[in-house]
Amino acid sequence: DLFGVACGGGLVGSAVRFFEGHGKLASHNRPYSGGYVLDRHASLRRGVHAMQLEICRSTYLDSRLEHPSARLSSVAKMLAGLVRLLGEEASRLADNGFFAQAAE
Repeated sequence: DLFGVACGGGLVGSAVRFFEGHGKLASHNRPYSGGYVLDRHASLRRGVHAMQLEICRSTYLDSRLEHPSARLSSVAKMLAGLVRLLGEEASRLADNGFFAQAAE
């Protein structure tokens, strides 16, 4: 979240707790805080929240990191759950009357 510049703390906190609740190690802004997409598209002033997720490739690729492994479907299912959760939380932000949308 670019150290709080790109996304509200509540959404980021929910994402971190989601991963921890699924037994996954999660860190916030370490080792990466986000890059071009967040800098270019996020705007809290306009209600556009954005976060960048970095997923270790070894969790869903084979040992050579070349092809999807059998774990890919469970990782995809977990990420779909995160998207649902954050979508619900983002819709509550919209209920407060200030919500914009962006996607890349």
